[in-house]
Amino acid sequence: MDRRLRKHFEFNLYMSGETDVTGEEFKKTLGEFQEWCHLYTGRPNWRRIFGEKKKAHGDGSRVGVFLCGPPAIAHQLDQQCRKFSDPKHHPGGGTRFVMHKENF
Repeated sequence: MDRRLRKHFEFNLYMSGETDVTGEEFKKTLGEFQEWCHLYTGRPNWRRIFGEKKKAHGDGSRVGVFLCGPPAIAHQLDQQCRKFSDPKHHPGGGTRFVMHKENF
C-alpha cells in the first residue's frame, strides 16, 4: 500500500491557562488515550514542532493542523503550515500541512 494513502491519527494538546493536570481523574482520563494523545503545557515552539512533524511525516503526507482558539494563534499556525509545506510540484507530492480552525 502506498504510504501516502495510510491514515494516521496523533493528537497533541497544547494547554494554556490554569489547569490542574496532577489530579488522579485527569491522569486516568489522559491515560486512556496515551497511545495517540500527548499533553503539553506552556507556550509551544511552533518552529520545532512543525520541523519534528515534517521529519516524522515527510513522506508526501497531508498533515492536518486543527485549532480551536484565538485568531492570533491561528495566524501563527497558518504561517507555519505554509512555511513547512513542500511546493505543490514537489517530487512525490511532498508534505503538505493543511490548516483547519475555529476562532473564538
